[in-house]
Amino acid sequence: MGIKSMLLALRRAWAGDPAIPHGVSIGKDVFIGPGVILDWAFGHLITIADEATIVGGTRVLCHDAASFRRLGVTWCAPVAIGKRVYIGADALIMPGVRAWLRGTSLQVSLQ
Repeated sequence: MGIKSMLLALRRAWAGDPAIPHGVSIGKDVFIGPGVILDWAFGHLITIADEATIVGGTRVLCHDAASFRRLGVTWCAPVAIGKRVYIGADALIMPGVRAWLRGTSLQVSLQ
């Protein structure tokens, strides 16, 4: 990502629009609300399917540095948000989470 595109993303974020990191896979008719933070360092590990909704204040992380002090490594894993899934306000989506609909119920698993 060049400096110009990074500055434009920061300007959109300042205006309340979500900044989308490079490499995030986003389907059609997806709503990403203001204040949503997607993992900048590992955007290529985030997949958001068609018609998904992610509302304000949500954070989507693909890495967890809490293990670094103990193990000396940072844990990274993909995050997948399925078709027509609704993620509520101020949710924290951790590395390895897959959320999808099965019938009318939400299914969540850890990869």
